[in-house]
Amino acid sequence: MKKLIRILGSRYFLAVVCILLEFGQLTGAFILLRSHFLIVNALGWALQLAVLIYIINRDEIPEFKLPWLILLLLVPVTGAFIFLLFARNDASKKEGRRHAAAREALAPYLRQTEAIDRLRRENKNAGLQAAYLHEAARVPCYDGTAVTYYPLGEDFLPALLEALESAERFIFMEYFIVQEGVMFDQIHDLLRKKAAQGVEVYFMYDDFGCIMTLSGKYYELMRGEGIHTIPANKLRPVFTRSHNNRDHRKITVVDGRIGFTGGLNLADRYINAETVYGHWKDTAVRLEGPAVRSLAALFISAWNTQTDEGIDCAPYLDTLPEPR
Repeated sequence: MKKLIRILGSRYFLAVVCILLEFGQLTGAFILLRSHFLIVNALGWALQLAVLIYIINRDEIPEFKLPWLILLLLVPVTGAFIFLLFARNDASKKEGRRHAAAREALAPYLRQTEAIDRLRRENKNAGLQAAYLHEAARVPCYDGTAVTYYPLGEDFLPALLEALESAERFIFMEYFIVQEGVMFDQIHDLLRKKAAQGVEVYFMYDDFGCIMTLSGKYYELMRGEGIHTIPANKLRPVFTRSHNNRDHRKITVVDGRIGFTGGLNLADRYINAETVYGHWKDTAVRLEGPAVRSLAALFISAWNTQTDEGIDCAPYLDTLPEPR
């Protein structure tokens, strides 16, 4: 009951209620106009047809198209209206400008290396896949990087803690879900300790992803401990497509020499210290070598897109070895 009362009184609940009310007003006005004006009704059906053709011709897998097609069949016209409001994830103009500026500043650090040409000569299929990934992700192909695979969160956590303990210059961390408990309490303790030792610690979590796990002002607590912290993609009580614009990344970078990424967030269910949906199977990898540069660059880009208090990439990336 206390948890329910806390949720009902939280800014997250109020924001969601405001968004739903705003959406309800827009949808209600559209339905009312349809029922009273023939031309609006005709335009609604034209919109339905246009959206249907657009979805069918979209360059994505059928599993993403099918739910929208079903919605259009169940609630014609209104379904098209919902698609236009929710299906896209456009950033705001301000976020777009920040993103463009961040990408431009990092471009010199993300140039393609000769590694992709060597890979093409050694294995044509692998080279083609690497070229595709390079075009899609806009990050280079690397060699000379050691990779360690962790099949479970229980295997990943000790390696992560060891790497954080070894930090001497900086730590970057970005995660979608963060929850206090066995897993994150250990990480938080280390981040606090390293910040006190003079290590630059930057921590970013998704505000919507942590809607049920962290208080709305949790970032202020971490800032008070000397940890640079921001809640990314902050939830606002305004209906906007930008609420759907989030990257779901899980990244840790230590001194630019060790990096972690994968599917694991920082919550107890990911290490099976808490059973919510049965045994949790997710994976992570540790990188040690030139490829860590891309993880660092991606973190800086995401951070600088979210705040005016940007990170100057040069002190962190200029000191890393040049990839070949």
